[in-house]
Amino acid sequence: HLAYLGLRMPGPDEAGRGRLTVESPVLAARRAWAAAGSPPTASPDQLLNAARQENARARGVPLPSGHRLPQSIDGFDYLYTGQCPVDVPSLPEYHTLPLATHSLTCEKRLICVPRESRDVFRRAKVESPTDLALPAGPADVMVGGDYLLSTTIADVVPGSSLELGLGVEQGVKVARNVDFQETSAGMMGGTLQLHHSLHLEVANRTNRELTLEVRERLPVTREGEKEIQVIEGEVEPAWEPLPDGQPGQRHWVVRLAKAEERVLRANYRIDLSSKLELAGGNRREE
Repeated sequence: HLAYLGLRMPGPDEAGRGRLTVESPVLAARRAWAAAGSPPTASPDQLLNAARQENARARGVPLPSGHRLPQSIDGFDYLYTGQCPVDVPSLPEYHTLPLATHSLTCEKRLICVPRESRDVFRRAKVESPTDLALPAGPADVMVGGDYLLSTTIADVVPGSSLELGLGVEQGVKVARNVDFQETSAGMMGGTLQLHHSLHLEVANRTNRELTLEVRERLPVTREGEKEIQVIEGEVEPAWEPLPDGQPGQRHWVVRLAKAEERVLRANYRIDLSSKLELAGGNRREE
């Protein structure tokens, strides 16, 4: 780390004149006392020893929960300049001080994965500007001036984004039902067909319009598998592969008006030899 405030150019009558040198804190303190013209209440060495002891005691104070010591972000160091002067109490404890205020772009989303949970989760995607890095640490989330929750964020490099979980949205309800049928096909019933029909009901109980993302997953066969096939059937309304998702992941993005209810349907079939059985049972949905 570069400590420019610790650099000094000796005067014309001093040794080492004309060369920028690093001055120790001890010499800097002694020079400041001499320039002040008034002797301290104790000797400089006594004051410096007391300051060292106080510094060592302060360094032994444990960090507040969720905090960490400053370190580089993605290999870079960053300087944060406060927007106004602050007073820091000279006490061996940590203090919270406001440095700056920034307005960032925020995209709010509602996401539900009904195969795992019927809860609808609120997510916020925050875009960081190209000149601002956010260090890892605790964050308090406020909505409309009201405290919502506390969380911990990871390092955010300039120009990237972070996602925050904002808890469960109680005003949106999702119900999921599955119909399963097992039939035979082919010559002498040699092919087993496993039909799965998904029926989802989503309801907006809030007093505002909103967009809900509903995620589902289709079974996926191993590469080169010939004896088992997964056939995607009729889906209403149409869904899409999940962007940057794994094979088999699908999602609906549904716009719901105030108090509106919608039905989502999807069908798929698994074909396999009647001599085989899927690990964990032929029924893939509960």
